[in-house]
This record gives sequence, structure tokens and C-alpha cells, in this order.
Amino acid sequence: MDESFLRDLFECATEDEPPMGRVAHNSLLAGLRLRRHRRTQAAVSCAAVVAVLGAGIPLAVGSAGRTAGLAAAAQPQWLGPAVYVVNSHPVWGTGRNKDKEVPATVTPISIAPGRAGTPITVGYGPSNLVVTPNRKTVYVANYGGDTVTPITAASNLPGKPIKVGRNPLGLAITPNGKTVYAVNTTSGTVTPISTATNTARRPIKVGLSPDEIAMAPDGKTVYVANGASNTVTPISTVTNTASAPIRTGPGPVPGHVDTTIPKIFPDELAITPNGRTLYVTMANSRRVLPISTVTGQVGPAIEVGRQPTSLNITANGKTLYVSSDSKTKAVTPVSTATNTAGPAISLGSGAEVALLSQNGKTLYVATDGDTVVPISTATNTPGTPIKIGAGADAMALSPGGRVLYVVNQLSDNVTAIRTATNRPGAPIKVGQVPVAIGVAG
Repeated sequence: MDESFLRDLFECATEDEPPMGRVAHNSLLAGLRLRRHRRTQAAVSCAAVVAVLGAGIPLAVGSAGRTAGLAAAAQPQWLGPAVYVVNSHPVWGTGRNKDKEVPATVTPISIAPGRAGTPITVGYGPSNLVVTPNRKTVYVANYGGDTVTPITAASNLPGKPIKVGRNPLGLAITPNGKTVYAVNTTSGTVTPISTATNTARRPIKVGLSPDEIAMAPDGKTVYVANGASNTVTPISTVTNTASAPIRTGPGPVPGHVDTTIPKIFPDELAITPNGRTLYVTMANSRRVLPISTVTGQVGPAIEVGRQPTSLNITANGKTLYVSSDSKTKAVTPVSTATNTAGPAISLGSGAEVALLSQNGKTLYVATDGDTVVPISTATNTPGTPIKIGAGADAMALSPGGRVLYVVNQLSDNVTAIRTATNRPGAPIKVGQVPVAIGVAG
């Protein structure tokens, strides 16, 4: 990594950080979404998540990709914001245990030096994570272990895994940091976890094959997309009770045990800053559904590009950007005032995931062409593609917005890009098959 790039990263690491605002929270939620069409292809055991934490977090030096225990905290430390990568590719034992899967790891990365630290052992098949607003604790969902593991950021020590439902995947946290919600895909439930005691509360019954989850801006309601039921379930975070599900399409026959995902089902979720409208992409279609959070009524479908993959709403709430796959190769801007789509913005490659800059001026789109395309939100015109590693699949911005982190799924690394110049640094090696990213702070 060159000296000027390292200097910029150090400035980012030492600058004062604002509290988590709406844009940063949106970035966290957008980054943590593992697209269902990949999950349902038996790829959950090959997941990774990145989280950027605030200043003053010690990290142990080591090499990425090898399993490490509690000794990580005793090694040399770095100070500054930290990136955490969940390495969820199966790890197999040796000798007599060669056929047994062992717990996977979380790899810490120091932002300023741009090097990976010693991996932290968590549970089986970790698939997602969230970070508390005070940046002190990382919660990792272990899909294969039916648990959520808390990690103390100050020491990089994992706590006792918290037992939840079967196959936890989606995670969300209330703005006050008091409760983490884990979506249990196979159980059809959502488990609230008290962050004060790291104990699970009674699971909340939702629909069949729940997956995506989104927190309302005021923190009073969390919404869960149920793929097999073809519904969205609102949950009150005050009482931890579910309201009547909102139907988005035909699902299984009531009472039927079959949880097969329909051809078209609710996928990505995004909520306007005023909390009045929930947007839901319908996988394997060209449709986005607007839902009134006040009445629960579903509005007329908005026609966008084929297979919408990502949703981003500007901080002023006026525009929704919908990214589409390798056949459409475009991003569609939608007016939230009228719920009408504008002219598509051509990318040249299929959009995998997109993320708005913290100042709202740029939409960064990771494509299947191994690039990141910056789009000006003022003119809706794309800039010069930024070449990165193979399989760009998820992104997150640093708390100050100066660095964009891109997970390269097929390269097993993370690329840091200076947003001022759109210049990528040297890739940072992480564990196997990273696919998702999130930011806190």
C-alpha cells in the first residue's frame, strides 16, 4: 500500500466520528443484506461480513485465514477503527477429526495499517453481524450453529454463544442498542436478544422462511420478509409482538408444511427516513412494492429492471435507487413522491449491490464486471468504473465517509477505495468467500 493512501487511511482512523445517523444506519442495513437468491443456493456456509468500528479498538496481529482462540488479545495491538470480516467457509479438522467441521472465525483488520489481525473463533457457519451503536460489541449470527456470538471489540474476545432458533441469518439492532433481533430462517421465528445480559428472549413467530429484516428509523418497529409465505411481518420492538402479516403475493396453502420458496417472493427491504413507506423488492421479477407503514396497504407495483438486487434511499427521502442484475445492467431511480420510475442508468455490467455515500452525492454500485461504478445523484450519470477484485459482492463506508470498503467474494479479500479520488488501494486478504459488509459508527 503506497504512503499517500496509508496517510489518508490514518486520517480517517483518527478523525472525530459523529454518532450513527440515518445514512450510516442505512449503510449498515444495506451492507448486511445477503441476497436471498444466493442464500437459497446452499451458500450460507460460505459467507462473510465486514463491520467498521470506532477509534480506540485494539487488534491482535496475525495472518488471516487460520483459526485462532482467545490468545488473539495477548498479541501486539493497533489503535484506530477496525474492520471485522466473518470467514464462514467451512473449516475442517485434521487427523482423526478430518471429517468434522470446526467453528469458523472473524478476522479483524486495522484500518490505518491496512493489515489483517488474528482471526477470532466464533460458531459454526457464521453468516451475518451487527454492531452496537456504542461500537463496543459485535454480534455474529452462526447459521450452522443456531447461535449468536457476542465479541467484545476492546479485547477481541468472543463471549458465550447465545442460543436462538434454527439457522439465524438476518440481524437488526435497535437504535438505542438495547436489543438485537435474529431472524431464524428454518424456525420461522425472530429471537430478541438483550444486549445488557446477552440473553435470548421468547422467540416471535413470523412467516415461513423469514430472511431479510429492516428496522424503522424510530426503532419502534422491525419488518421481516417471509419468502415462503410471501409476506412481510411487522414486529413491535416495544412489546416484541408481531402484527398481522402484509401479503406481497401468493404463498403456500394455509397450514401446509411445505416451506418451498415461491418463484416470486419478497427480498430486499428499505424504509424511507420518515418511516412512512417500506419498499420491498420481489425477487425474480421486475417489481418493487411500496407498503404504507401506517395502514399496511400495498401500493401499485413499480416496474424496474429485471431481478432487483439492492435498494438505497437518499437521506432526504426523495429518491429510491433500485439496482438490477446482469441482464438489465442498470440502476433505476424512483421518485418516492409519486412511486414512478425514471430513466434507467446504464452500467455496462450487472449490479450486485449499491451504497450511497454519506453526503448523498454519489451512489456506488458494485458490478459483476469486478468494478465499482460511481453514479452522481445530482445528474444520475455514471463515472469511470473502478477496477477491483473478482466477485465484488458487498460494500460499506468508513464512519467519516472517506474510504469505501468492497468485499471481493471470489478473491477472498477486501479492497479499500478513497472516495475523494476513487483510487483503490492494495487488497487486504481475509478468510474464504466473503460476501457481505456492514458499517457502524
